[in-house]
Amino acid sequence: MATALGAISIVTVVGVIVGLAGAGTKSLIAPYFRWVQLGVGIFLIGVATFHLLGFTHRLTFVGPVMSFGSRVWDRATRQKTSGSSYLLGAGFVLVGVG
Repeated sequence: MATALGAISIVTVVGVIVGLAGAGTKSLIAPYFRWVQLGVGIFLIGVATFHLLGFTHRLTFVGPVMSFGSRVWDRATRQKTSGSSYLLGAGFVLVGVG
């Protein structure tokens, strides 16, 4: 239960941030939506390629998020408490987001 709560809380925070950012930029992006989609798609393909080649740690934002998530994951799997289970879920999502 705590693991799921940790995962849900991280996904909720990221969703709120993306939702607020998206609502504020809707009028700016709408005329160029096809180009924005193409740009985001190319960015995601690039991040996936870096990840598959093992160069993720070189990316400015992705590397620190993944290393933080990995540290949280390692700490949570060593100690078996409800707090560490929460961190396990949060770390799982952070590593997945990175």
